[in-house]
Amino acid sequence: MRSGVRAAARPVPGVSAEMLHAMPIALVFDYLGTRIDGPRAGTANIVINWRFTDTRESLASTLEHGALTSITGKTAPNAVTTVTTTRPVF
Repeated sequence: MRSGVRAAARPVPGVSAEMLHAMPIALVFDYLGTRIDGPRAGTANIVINWRFTDTRESLASTLEHGALTSITGKTAPNAVTTVTTTRPVF
């Protein structure tokens, strides 16, 4: 505060919790993919299966080459873990 606000600092727009709750899970993961900092993610290679018990949805997400992608209705045999949760908890 003493040295002022950096001129290059711009607020990053986000999505409200209400909006995320209303979106289909595939769009939520698409949104998360836009939030990935590709250069920082770098060479990370992570595959996670997601299972939502309340909506009976499942998807596999992959972080690879700095990009997050997901496929709904599928499970990945090479996933490092499976997260089982509900939409509100997620």
